[in-house]
Amino acid sequence: SKMYKFEVSSGGTGKAEGGKSGPKPQAFPEKVVHGAYPLAIPSSGTSRGGESFKVAIIGDSQSGAVSFDRLLREIDDVKPNLAIHLGDVVQDADVVREWHSYFFRPLEFRGLSNRIPWIVARGNHDIINKQRVFPNRGNGTSGPAPIFVNDRAFSNGGMHFFSITVSSIRFVVLDTNVNSREQREFLESEFQSSEFLTAAFRVVLCHIPPFLEYWNPGAWFEGGESAWGAFVKWEWNPMFRRAKVDVVISGHSHIYQRGKSDGVQYIISGGGGALLEE
Repeated sequence: SKMYKFEVSSGGTGKAEGGKSGPKPQAFPEKVVHGAYPLAIPSSGTSRGGESFKVAIIGDSQSGAVSFDRLLREIDDVKPNLAIHLGDVVQDADVVREWHSYFFRPLEFRGLSNRIPWIVARGNHDIINKQRVFPNRGNGTSGPAPIFVNDRAFSNGGMHFFSITVSSIRFVVLDTNVNSREQREFLESEFQSSEFLTAAFRVVLCHIPPFLEYWNPGAWFEGGESAWGAFVKWEWNPMFRRAKVDVVISGHSHIYQRGKSDGVQYIISGGGGALLEE
């Protein structure tokens, strides 16, 4: 695995700096909210057939640090080869302390930030300055408009969508906050690549799932949340089916659900610490 340092600045933004190895994790005291946090990422490549490979998947930890820590302890007991977070690692991405207290600090406390490589998809709560992506409506109603910007700042330059082969699995990680031409072109190219076509398993990771049930009528209908990520269902999902993706794994909904349609398995695993849906 490679080690990356995720730098949290006073402006609340973060950037990853690559390196062959990272610093030994430190036990940051609670008062420290700025600094460089080590986080291992998986190395790309296939493994020999027959090897055991375990993946731990969690989503939507948000501000539920106590439950998140308990789940991390259980993940550590399993000793996975890879860990995946499906997004919404914090509640409010503009609050610097949350990145420390709700995500990096629990990982470091359990020693999981450098012992297990992580893949993290970006959720809607992980956006810095949400007004750029969810502007206020112009019709006088409250709540965000169902608009997703085409902004390079939220595109591949920031590594919010990418693909990687780990063991014999091809992971395609998407950013459901952005319906951009760059991301659609990336998908088209990825689904034709030899790495994708020859993989034993083809897995898509994205925060907002193609199929979603509402949990709050006010937010769903009046707040416009029913339109969040609608393109995932109407634009991306047909591409998933044509490419014969094996499974699409998402979070966003704080629940566990699964189903199958046209040969594609869909899983929602959003019970990583945030308040569960009733």
